Amino acid sequence: MIENLTTVAEAMAIEAVGAGVQGMLGFGINLVAAPLLELVDPRFVPAPLILAGLVSGLLVAVRERGATDRRGLGLAMVGRVPGTALGVLVVLLAPGGTLRIIVASVVIVAVISSLVGWRVRMTPSSLVGTGVASGIMGTVAGLGGTPMGIVYQDAGGPTLRATLARYAVLGAGLSLIALWTAGKIGPQQLVMAGILLPGVVVGFLASAPLRPVLDRGRLRPAILGLIGLAALAVLVQSFA
Repeated sequence: MIENLTTVAEAMAIEAVGAGVQGMLGFGINLVAAPLLELVDPRFVPAPLILAGLVSGLLVAVRERGATDRRGLGLAMVGRVPGTALGVLVVLLAPGGTLRIIVASVVIVAVISSLVGWRVRMTPSSLVGTGVASGIMGTVAGLGGTPMGIVYQDAGGPTLRATLARYAVLGAGLSLIALWTAGKIGPQQLVMAGILLPGVVVGFLASAPLRPVLDRGRLRPAILGLIGLAALAVLVQSFA
């Protein structure tokens, strides 16, 4: 499948970094790993990366299982499904490059607004709306986790990680169903995902001692920083 051991090692290392980020923040493995794996070997994206990300999310969700905001998670998922359908419709009707620029710009504005004190109140309507936005942004620009990260930026570390990890798992499940229906998941994708799994385990284990460091006042800056960098990367790719 892949004869070059250097490619395998690079892919595992990238996935380990992404899984470490997810282990500390509850999301982010795809934001970190996708653009780099695309450069190493495009076959790692999207199905193998999503499969490996599903495992990473499950590991984090189990480790932080007692802290999940189940109500918020449920409300966000109510919006995620129609949001994903809307995202597909938007992609079909509008130029992809322009959409990615708009979505990334909105995310950057939201990050800057958060840094100067703006917050989204956690109400049933705002959580459902966050799910809708997440579905659209994930479909259009691969930034599906960013709205939830912004909404939960002030939650305690365990609650944030558990809720966002479960949300990532459910979102990955929806994506995998869509890819399987489209015939995009087969033996090759499963093998490629298997190559990434050692990196997932290493990153997950490495994140354990780092969580308390972030929980001491550094979690919010880390979340906003990751979201901002991911949106900036989308902008750069769109203009390239």
